[in-house]
Amino acid sequence: MPENSSQQRGPFGGWRHRASQFYMLLILFGFPLFSAPCPKGSCLNPVEVVSVHLISKGVNNAIVKAVLYPGALFSKLEAIVAEDEPIGLPDLESLLDSVMTSIKDKGQNNTTFELGLIIGSYLCLAGAIACVLGPTTFSAFGPLVILWSVYKAGAAREDFYLLPMFSVTLFCAVSGVKFLSKAPRGIDSSGPSGDSSSNNEKSSSPSSDKKTK
Repeated sequence: MPENSSQQRGPFGGWRHRASQFYMLLILFGFPLFSAPCPKGSCLNPVEVVSVHLISKGVNNAIVKAVLYPGALFSKLEAIVAEDEPIGLPDLESLLDSVMTSIKDKGQNNTTFELGLIIGSYLCLAGAIACVLGPTTFSAFGPLVILWSVYKAGAAREDFYLLPMFSVTLFCAVSGVKFLSKAPRGIDSSGPSGDSSSNNEKSSSPSSDKKTK
């Protein structure tokens, strides 16, 4: 039975595996999921929130580049396909230029992050990395914290809202949670069938004794 079920799932696993892989791509490639005020003006995804927060804390630029590079790579591939740009890789030296320039231009506004947005963005990034190993319950924490942060802000922050792609991300994240766990079949041989067979043997034994007598 396990071999047949694994063959039915195919080489990439079942739908939960595909949903977790899609969640990983949505987060790491920096698809716009929300619009939130931040020190650079407006952040559209957890990668931007994490990178801006790391820069504001004075973290080494190499770590920030590692966070931004998957999204920059996707943008480069999109530009190659759509705008016929020459094939190449994103420049690591100029990767932080746009972010740093935006932070300096908006520095006078003193805009700060929502605490729930920071926590949720870090959890989204960690959950996306964990999805490399397969579906995990940990992937659902980040989007749920961001959803709670938007709900808590309410009408007081009209510039903090969710985008349509967030619903897809939330669905893919929640798909990593196992709500029902089925017991494996064929392991316990002393189930109801075993009890009924033993009862039949007991009931048939007196009749056989009478016949012998």
